[in-house]
Amino acid sequence: MNTKRYFEFDGLRGLLALWVALAHLFCWCGFGRIAGDGKAAKLWSMFTMADAAAETFIILSGFAIATLLQREQVSYGRYMLRRVFRIYPVYVICLGLAIWLVPVTGLIIDHETWSGDFYMGWQRDAQAHQQADWRGHVWSHLLLVHSVLPRQILEGASASLLMPAWSIGLEEQFYLVAPLLVLMLRTGWGRLVVLLLAVVGHLLESWWNNPVNGSLLFWLPYFLVGIGSSHLATWLGEKPERAVKLGGAIAYAALLAAVFLARNPLPFIIWAVVCPVAMGAWQCFAPRLGAVVSWLLKGRAAQWLGEVSYSLYLLHWPLIIMLLGAAHRWRPGMSRGETLGFMLAIGVPVILLLAWALHVVIEKPFMRMGRRLASGDASASDAPVASVVS
Repeated sequence: MNTKRYFEFDGLRGLLALWVALAHLFCWCGFGRIAGDGKAAKLWSMFTMADAAAETFIILSGFAIATLLQREQVSYGRYMLRRVFRIYPVYVICLGLAIWLVPVTGLIIDHETWSGDFYMGWQRDAQAHQQADWRGHVWSHLLLVHSVLPRQILEGASASLLMPAWSIGLEEQFYLVAPLLVLMLRTGWGRLVVLLLAVVGHLLESWWNNPVNGSLLFWLPYFLVGIGSSHLATWLGEKPERAVKLGGAIAYAALLAAVFLARNPLPFIIWAVVCPVAMGAWQCFAPRLGAVVSWLLKGRAAQWLGEVSYSLYLLHWPLIIMLLGAAHRWRPGMSRGETLGFMLAIGVPVILLLAWALHVVIEKPFMRMGRRLASGDASASDAPVASVVS
């Protein structure tokens, strides 16, 4: 059994959460796009849309849950109890804040000097969908089904109220079926069924876009990459010399697959670099590069961000709205540049500080409670079985 702790994944998760928070901050301040059609404009749009960050999170989740299921033999009920205590307390607090701030969101959208910006248009559409069926959007979020509802049932469900939470709804879908999915992948017929389900998910892609596609079937290949990486890590961990012999092949194969087989290769490239480093494979044939990546991800800043990443990922959204509302009230008519300067100088430290506070006051205690209830032992350790469990 592989019991290694992958600190690199902690750091990766933290940097991804920071990426998402900064991307949303720039978009809300009117800098979601820059002028021109050149490479700089495309790279900036890639950063501010943060699609690659969210997609890498999905791969990480597949790795984390597969690793957890390999390390612990627990009943399905206890497994789900831990998942609920892991994600729901922080989620419901951030959702409540987002609901409370809906009037402020409307004020920002309609009265900032860049209200005609494309991103403000997206948020204006989200506000309209919320108003059309307010109870439906609130209940779908509380039940964590908003990511999978098609527009025929609830228009705009995956992007309303607390927009980053579309991926939390997707995670919940994965949690529900992960034990069965891992079991199916052990047999040839099971693997065939999973492959067919992934094909169906892509064939029905447009049906699930509401406006974000939060269907587990569509994102199944990403989870499978994480699950497969977990099994590879276990295999390498059984005989460490395997990483030395096969390190180059693993890294090159992963990079080639990312570049030539993926529609959006960036999340797979990120994973193809970080995963072999964490497993000890990349360092074996490119030690300098591996050492640099490992040093960056295992540094204090990245590890701290990894610790608070879940709180940061959800809390930054209502805090951005709250801070923008305060800035608008303090000085109406601020330009985009002035607002961005305020948000970077004041907003970012406040967001990081309050994310840490939420992690300490709510997230950690409920994680401990979930582990103890699931184990049936009031003295159960609060040490995570896998550092990447999201």
